[in-house]
Amino acid sequence: MMSIDTKDTGVFKNRTLDSPVVFHQGRLYDVQSLYSFVQYLSETIPPHDYFLNLYEDRFYFLAAFLLALRQRSISLFPSSVNDYTIERLSENYPDLVVLNQQQENNRDIVPVVDLQACFSKWQSSHQSIDYTETKEQLSDIDEQCIVVIIFTSGSTGEPEPYQKQWRDMLNVSSHLACTILMDKSFFLEDCLPVVLATVPAQHMYGLDASIMMALQYGLVIVSEKPFFPQDIVLALEQLNQQAVQLKQQLACLLITTPLHLQACIKTGVQLNGIREIISATAPLTVELAKVCEQNYATVIIELFGCTEVGSMAWRRTTSTEPWAVFEDIVLQQLESEILIKTTRSIEQFNFNDEVELLDAHHFVFRGRKSDAVSRAGKRSSLAYLNSHLLSFPELQDGCYYQDVDHPEGHLSAFLVSGNKIPDSAQQKQIVKALREHLKKRIDLVFLPKKIYFVDKLPRNSTGKLPLKAMQKLIAQQGH
Repeated sequence: MMSIDTKDTGVFKNRTLDSPVVFHQGRLYDVQSLYSFVQYLSETIPPHDYFLNLYEDRFYFLAAFLLALRQRSISLFPSSVNDYTIERLSENYPDLVVLNQQQENNRDIVPVVDLQACFSKWQSSHQSIDYTETKEQLSDIDEQCIVVIIFTSGSTGEPEPYQKQWRDMLNVSSHLACTILMDKSFFLEDCLPVVLATVPAQHMYGLDASIMMALQYGLVIVSEKPFFPQDIVLALEQLNQQAVQLKQQLACLLITTPLHLQACIKTGVQLNGIREIISATAPLTVELAKVCEQNYATVIIELFGCTEVGSMAWRRTTSTEPWAVFEDIVLQQLESEILIKTTRSIEQFNFNDEVELLDAHHFVFRGRKSDAVSRAGKRSSLAYLNSHLLSFPELQDGCYYQDVDHPEGHLSAFLVSGNKIPDSAQQKQIVKALREHLKKRIDLVFLPKKIYFVDKLPRNSTGKLPLKAMQKLIAQQGH
C-alpha cells in the first residue's frame, strides 16, 4: 500500500520539472510549462480575493486553480452557475473575478478574464519567463490557508458553502491515493498513467480525485471532460495513440458516475486502456458494477463522501456491501445520530444519510434521510427505487419523485424514453411494461401513482437532481 507523506505541502509531489502533468489538445504539458504559464498569468491578472473558476477544460481549470494558490486567493465552486448565482456571489464575496471564456451575459456583473486568450500570448513568450517565484509559492503553502469554498449540490434544499483548508485537500488526496492507487502497475516505467474524468473539477469528488490526487501522486490529467459514451471512447483513442508515440502502455483511471457507466453499458461501447474505474455521486448497484468489471476487464472502486467532509469511505462494490472509512475518519453512535469525527478542519459532522454502523470504521449505507420512503408500514428509499426503475431497458433516463407537500406524499415517476416524448399509444405500452418490470422487483406499495414522460431530466453536471429543479418540473405537470 502507498505510504502517506505529510511533510511536503507543495502542489507537486515526486515530480521533476519535465514530468508530464496535463494532456491538452494532443500534447503533454510538464511541471515546468505550468510554472511558466502561471507565472505569466500572475503578471497579467491582478490579485483578487476570490476566483470563480468556471473552466470545464481541465488544463485551464488547473491553471486558474494554481494561479489562485499562487496568489493566496480563494477559489469559489458553486454547485451551478447562472447570472443570478454570479450576482449573489459577487455580493457575498467582494473582489471577485470570473475565470472563463468571455460571455456577454455576465460581463457586466463581475470582471471576466479569459485564460485561453492569455495562453495564446504565453505560447509566444514562455521560453523567456522566469518562473522561480511561482515555483517557490506553489512549493510551500501554509496548511491552514483557506484555498477553496465549495457549495453543496442543493439536492435537499439551498446550496450551503463550506471552507476547505490546504491541509484538507492534501489529507483527502493522500487517503484517496492509498485506496485507489494500490495497483502499482500504474507507475511501471512502460506505463502512461492518466486520469480521465466525466465529472466537473468544481465538484468535491472531481476536485479530490481528478485534480488533487493526480497532482500529488504523479498521474497525468486529461483536459477533456467527456460526457457521452462515444466521447469517452474518442478520448481513450487519443490517449492510446499518445501512449504508442511514447512507446508506453496506457493506464487510465476513469473518474465517473453510475449514470455514465449505465450509458456505456446500454450503448455497448468498448473502453480500451481502462486500468481502474472510480464511481461516486450516487449508489452503484452490484449488478452494474459486475457487468462493467467483466466488460472492461477492470476493477471498480466506489467512493463515499459529501461536500461538507469530502471523500471519506470506499468499497469494492462487487465484493463487499460495507464501506470502510479512511484512516482519518472515526464514526461514533450518538443516540439516533451517527457522528463523523475527523482530523480535517471540519472536525466533526453528523451523517446526512441512513446508515447502519458496524464499528468505528465500517458502515452499511441504507439511503439518504431525505430519500426515505414509507408506505403501509414498509420502508424503502428513492435511490433503491430509482435503481430498479433505471434497469428497465426502454428508458434512457428516469427517476422517482416523492411529493412531500402532498397529504400522502405520493410517488411519481418521470421517464425519458428516446429522443422525443412517445405518443399516447406508445406511452401506454411503455407504462404497462414498466409496471410489470417493477412488480417483479419492488413491493407493490412503491409503484408510482403517476407517470410522466419528459424529454429530459434537470440533472446538474454530476447527474444529481436539485430539489428546486424537480419541484419546478412537477409544477409543470399541473401540480
